[in-house]
Amino acid sequence: MNKYKYLLILLLLAPFTVLAEINPNNSGSKTDTGVSDDELIEAAEDKKRNRMREGTQITDTIGSFVQSGERWTFEIKAEKKEKGKDESPSSSPKFQILENLMLERVAQTIENTTSTVSWKVDGKITEYRGNNFLILTYVSQSKK
Repeated sequence: MNKYKYLLILLLLAPFTVLAEINPNNSGSKTDTGVSDDELIEAAEDKKRNRMREGTQITDTIGSFVQSGERWTFEIKAEKKEKGKDESPSSSPKFQILENLMLERVAQTIENTTSTVSWKVDGKITEYRGNNFLILTYVSQSKK
């Protein structure tokens, strides 16, 4: 009877030892992309911190538009930080723009201009699958 107890215990614990070998908890280890687990977690938390609630209105926000393929992104101009404080690239929020007539006018202006243009934007934030999107309601070229 004792032999069967040990055999039963071994059979019950075997799957857990295999899982531990397949997926060990190696905090800080590099993934296939060369990015550590800690860096991935930090990026996800950064994204969550910068996310805005559905329906949030933005007004008189200065930034620039960047085209990536067929999509456009609005990047809010980062305010100057105090001396000695770190400024990371993730500190300025970016929003994918939902296409509308306002964006079409911005795109035409950018295509016909050789210089970099800053924009003053009003809009409404939406959320979808953990990402923010921006619906433009008013856009003008910024004097700043």
